[in-house]
Amino acid sequence: MTADNIKRKSIIPVSESSVLRFNILSRKFCEITSRGAKTIPAYEFLMEEADKINEKLNDLIDNDNEVGVDEVNNDQDANMNDNSENNVVQDERLPEEDFIEDPDIANSKGRPRQRYKTIREQIAEQESYHCSHCGRTDHTFPTCPFKHIEFDLPRKKKRKV
Repeated sequence: MTADNIKRKSIIPVSESSVLRFNILSRKFCEITSRGAKTIPAYEFLMEEADKINEKLNDLIDNDNEVGVDEVNNDQDANMNDNSENNVVQDERLPEEDFIEDPDIANSKGRPRQRYKTIREQIAEQESYHCSHCGRTDHTFPTCPFKHIEFDLPRKKKRKV
């Protein structure tokens, strides 16, 4: 696909979406850096050019900011002169920038890092207290309200050591 075909098929104008501009620039520079990292001369060339591009970009952004501030000041002066009778000043709002954040980290597939515990280990971790007389978990034997009633609960067998 050529660049002309891509331009004709674009649905969203590049001038309206800063996210789209970011994605296009990212893809283009990823391709350039992948080719430039293959040899040392290409790497050195790209590093020098990247510094030059960065300096020119900073100058361009600084010039745009200065021109934008001058235009806003001139517009406010004109508005104040026009609206001096009503003393109404309109708020000039600069276009808001979209902030692109890092994506969320997804859970990796496969077996979890920690080992699976046996049922015996899971039960030992629970440390559930229960009454040895009636088997309920809301109290223990010393506070059992059913001491006067006889229960035929299965007793634990003692292990031979």
